[in-house]
Amino acid sequence: MSRAARALRGAASLAVAAAVAASCATLPLPFVDEAMAAVASAQALSLEQLQRGRHLMVTNCAACHQPVHPDALAFEQWEQVLPRMLEKSDLTPAHGADIRAYIVAVRALGARSPQ
Repeated sequence: MSRAARALRGAASLAVAAAVAASCATLPLPFVDEAMAAVASAQALSLEQLQRGRHLMVTNCAACHQPVHPDALAFEQWEQVLPRMLEKSDLTPAHGADIRAYIVAVRALGARSPQ
């Protein structure tokens, strides 16, 4: 493969990766609503936890990047990413529990549009 073809292929790959990342990043975070409250109750999570978790994602995560929608990553990926992000942002384990609760509730409901 020629040097020009490799460069073009690399640029195309980068463009695809950027488009995928942008589409995930622009999906708004769902608001905490009655359906999410029911999920919280069924999973022994509090409504306040979900509200705090969403608030933390909207405010703290957005300080460095667009908040990532809970459905954008597999739950196993969240389990790896969340501790690193908590450390980078100086958030406490309690904050992490709130964010995790929000992620669990949103994923339990599936992808939905914000209200």
